[in-house]
Amino acid sequence: MQISEGSSLPVELWMHILDDVAEEQNYDAIARCARVCRFFEHMCKKHLQDDLTFSSEEGVEHLKTDTAEMEIGGWRGPQFATIVGERDSKAIPHVATFASRFAGRWTQIWVLTIENASWPSSLRAANAAVFRDLSRLASITRLVLEYVTFPSIVTFGALVSALPRLERLHLRDVTLTGSSGLFDPRTLAEFRLLPPTKNLQHITLGHVSDYGSHKFIPSAWPCYTELLAFIVAVSNPCGKSPRVYPWGSVCNLRLDENVWWKFSSSSIARLLHALPSLENLKFATADSTVADLEITGLPAHPRLEPIAIGVHCATAQSQHVARIIRCLIDMDFPLTVMRIYATVYPFLRDAHRLVATAINELVHHAGPSLDDLGVFLQGDRYDSVIPIDAAADRYRRCDLFANTNPTSLRIYGCDASCLGVREILSHVTSRCVASVNIHFRSLERRDRGELGEGLSQLDTVLLLPVFDNLLHVLIWARFPQFQPQAEMEKWAHSMKSSMSSLDERRVLGIELRDEDSRHRVRLGLIWDHDIEDWRRYDSRMDENGNVEIAEVPASEGRAPSEAMAAHTAWKRSSQTQGDRRSAPEPEWQAQPQRWMTEVTARGRAYEEEARGVKGI
Repeated sequence: MQISEGSSLPVELWMHILDDVAEEQNYDAIARCARVCRFFEHMCKKHLQDDLTFSSEEGVEHLKTDTAEMEIGGWRGPQFATIVGERDSKAIPHVATFASRFAGRWTQIWVLTIENASWPSSLRAANAAVFRDLSRLASITRLVLEYVTFPSIVTFGALVSALPRLERLHLRDVTLTGSSGLFDPRTLAEFRLLPPTKNLQHITLGHVSDYGSHKFIPSAWPCYTELLAFIVAVSNPCGKSPRVYPWGSVCNLRLDENVWWKFSSSSIARLLHALPSLENLKFATADSTVADLEITGLPAHPRLEPIAIGVHCATAQSQHVARIIRCLIDMDFPLTVMRIYATVYPFLRDAHRLVATAINELVHHAGPSLDDLGVFLQGDRYDSVIPIDAAADRYRRCDLFANTNPTSLRIYGCDASCLGVREILSHVTSRCVASVNIHFRSLERRDRGELGEGLSQLDTVLLLPVFDNLLHVLIWARFPQFQPQAEMEKWAHSMKSSMSSLDERRVLGIELRDEDSRHRVRLGLIWDHDIEDWRRYDSRMDENGNVEIAEVPASEGRAPSEAMAAHTAWKRSSQTQGDRRSAPEPEWQAQPQRWMTEVTARGRAYEEEARGVKGI
């Protein structure tokens, strides 16, 4: 590769020069060299690290910075910066050096991590200088604190408030040496005077595993509860002072089992009152990205936005899961439950019975306000496959319809036999059900015969008088491998033929996709999320067995117009709320397993179908 036209030093010599500059850690000089030509850009890139760790003042001071202005090509810094406490004392005097040297210069740090550290008990003026310098690192949007001790809650709050663009806060084993005076009126008053964290939206308390493992540590509980109790206390009005919400902008809160295992109904209610913007609350475990139970409720005035509360059951201890579900039932907080998505556990183990009973109680508690019920038939994701002849028995004790009148029923994880879904539908007693969405596990070619028989029997079940008011039945399935478009169209046409009664009522919709969603087939009545309206597709098979699918006017259906108009309005409203709650998180540019993206329960089916029959 040639650096430029005409005479030049040999490539090997340039490489030695750049290595020497890199060894001096003069990143500004390296960044300027990278702007000379493409060759230099290629050679310098490996020396400009995305992740830097500082464990001493010497490490910070060893980095050379040019006095020249940034406009002429200085380095904009790493994306990830980590401050680690000194080995024995855990002291971090280098945090002040780091902030003063790089504030205003390093403008692309977006994750700051402080770990294994003890924040210095310095004078107020020294702390103020550090926080002032940190406020100039305006690119930081994530703050991670792991095994950090602060001299006071006010110091911790000042650090969080110092970062003007902070959006995400991750706390793991953060302790306070001055916790004895935590609820002192002076402490509360000083905390209320801190600048509000206007951009902070996501808080994670507890462990998020790099390796997908979860370990329950009961002793970690006090580290978090005193912090949560203080946030609740500081949000309460003090005398004639107005109510202050230090984390009032937070809309997503994720708690690890080590935090929530001893929660009470009153502590949950106080937390909801202290976080007025909260939209998503997750009682999670370190290795879980998806909630096994999700409740969506509408709080009373003045809070108008729905709240989604998720409970991750798979690897949490069953007694803790049952306890937190019952706490949600008993909490003194005005929440009208509109939507529940829940895993239906087989009654094969004591642990399953404990959780399933609590879920049944929650559904009964929701009562008539529940209009959208989703059921996942996978059970415990670590179970072995249960024999077909026992597939129906596992759901017969799931009494989910005794006190409810849902208009929408969603059933996920169905197999080709349709045994589980038929058993669930046999418990429906309300004529209010207007739509039934049935999502199958991944379908194989060998399932075609069994699927046809299963759908035919399902078609018969949906002819029962209790389903006379049905307006839409969606059959959704994914194939685990690439499928030609023509083959998928034949599958869809065959499935329609197996459900001839629903097809004649013009309420049937079928949607099939292959593994990568490169091919998609729609047949019958389909809700189109892009246009927020209905589409209809019809199929014909010629004498050679070829299937042709074409779009036809959606208004050809026979459903009563008023009922369909009301159902369409409900679909649009539900889609708007779902889009708002499950907005995609920004992609991490490194360490993707360290930061688990949250997935709402509505997306759980897609996760399971993508990962196979046995669950996530």
